[in-house]
Amino acid sequence: MSLTVKHFNTWAASLAYEHRPDYFNYLREHADDADVLHLSEVHSCTDDTVPEFVMPEDKGHRIDPLHVKQLQRLQQVLSDTHDVHFVAQLRGLHDLDDSQQSVLYGNVTCVRKGLMYDIKEAVVFGNFGDLNTEHAGGTPAAKSAHSILLIKDGKCYQSGHTHGHWHRNGKVDTPHRFMQFTRFMEFLDNHRTADPTGMFADALVIAGGDFNLTSECEALEVMRQASSFVGDGVILNHEFAEPGQTLETRTGWYPKEKPHREANFVIVDPRAYVEYFSVDDSAPSDHCMITTVLS
Repeated sequence: MSLTVKHFNTWAASLAYEHRPDYFNYLREHADDADVLHLSEVHSCTDDTVPEFVMPEDKGHRIDPLHVKQLQRLQQVLSDTHDVHFVAQLRGLHDLDDSQQSVLYGNVTCVRKGLMYDIKEAVVFGNFGDLNTEHAGGTPAAKSAHSILLIKDGKCYQSGHTHGHWHRNGKVDTPHRFMQFTRFMEFLDNHRTADPTGMFADALVIAGGDFNLTSECEALEVMRQASSFVGDGVILNHEFAEPGQTLETRTGWYPKEKPHREANFVIVDPRAYVEYFSVDDSAPSDHCMITTVLS
């Protein structure tokens, strides 16, 4: 009588190249008890002339190349148990690199087979194909999102996911971040209210992902106070943090000298009972795997 939702920034599955050859086994094991598995930084490519792993020119702190055919591997690994939905936001290797036009980059949502659900996708910031042009006085890259309305054990839920855009000044409030997360929550509202049956009007909502924010960001409050929730939403990172501390969502692959170890958040409807919440810092990424069980 519960729903299990997981959120994971895959770091483009780059660690599968050498350092974490168990990468897809790890995802397979987590999918086994996930009704919904939200993944970000996923590439897709069916071009046989493109190798499976490609290192972008701007690799950041990544030590291994991007897995540019991760979607195709996910479809193989999870096809027996989950429907795998991909929503692209641009062509290329990452927010700054469109050198590989046969590669798509975006987010994935995996839904357990047998559940009754409806899924929608959207680009909630910019336009499909927009690269990050902040260095030239422009805007961040396009960002996509998924929304799922689903029924489990007679109860209605909505799960929304997006990947907050990167900004050269770090995890700070910006007009573009307010814009992305406002549009993201409006996207969830529009999906839920457009349901002709009306049965999802009181659905329990969960919204999460690598928002690229910290607890100090007002943009987080934009989501928490959104009309998607019946009353203000509950930020589970704050509920489950040690008193006086922030909940770290980064693994040991994230550089120790970086000033913030927050990034990923989960916000739920205040009516939801949280049976379980965990942050796994052994994940094969520079981000933790986050598991939430609601009833």
